[in-house]
Formats: sequence, C-alpha cells, structure tokens
Amino acid sequence: MGLSQDDLNKVPIDITPRECYKRIYQWHKMYGTEKIQTKKVSTEYKNAYLQFLDRIPDPTNASKDDMNLVFDEVIMMLLEWSYHENDEYGIKIAAYAHRALKIQYGDYNAFNNQNFRNSMQKSDLYPEFGGVNWQSHNKERE
Repeated sequence: MGLSQDDLNKVPIDITPRECYKRIYQWHKMYGTEKIQTKKVSTEYKNAYLQFLDRIPDPTNASKDDMNLVFDEVIMMLLEWSYHENDEYGIKIAAYAHRALKIQYGDYNAFNNQNFRNSMQKSDLYPEFGGVNWQSHNKERE
C-alpha cells in the first residue's frame, strides 16, 4: 500500500532533498538496527540491510547519487520495511523519499525517469547494493 496525499503533505513544503535524506538517515541510524529485528524478513535481508546501513554516508558527505540510491531503497528495496514507519515528526519515512523525487524530477514516483536511474547507479554503493531484488527474500512482509 502506497502513501496517501495526506502522508505526502506532512513533509515540509520547503524541505530539500538533502534534508529528506538526513531525516531518513537519522531515523535508520537511531532505530533501524533494533526495529529490523522485529520484522518478518529473511536473515539474508536483515544482514544486507545492516551492511547497507553501516555503509551509507552521513548527510554532509552524501552525494546526490548516494541520496537517490537511498530514496530508491526506501521505496522498494533494502529500506522498504521502514516505508510506513513514522519519525518523531509523525512523518512516514517513505514520504521523505517520494518528496525528494518530486523536488528533483517532478514526480513522486520517478522510477522510470532516466536521470534518476542514472544518478542512483552512479553511487559507489550501487554495485554492491543497488538493483538487487530483495523482495524475493522478503516474502513474509508485514
């Protein structure tokens, strides 16, 4: 189930993609390691998530390419389990990823935008983590 317009409207209108990334990053660094343990996902998925979490750059050092990869991972890959999790502002984690795509590419769902695809594929993390279909390991999602 995707986000409602109300979910998307909770994200501050003047937020930047880097600020969206920062909120996703901080939430995962603060809660991710503990919360992933409560999810019905494979051990392989959990381990890949924890490795990815350990490797994502902090917000001041993240490139646009790294941020785009993380936005993609939130929406449909290793960070997808957090899609409907609320942060301390009552905003769903995925709302930040979708807002960042809207700001950069004019569409909340920019997956078919070639500029977005090219950008995330330029991330140093892409060869190891991007493009992997973790959904096949995540059949028992909550």
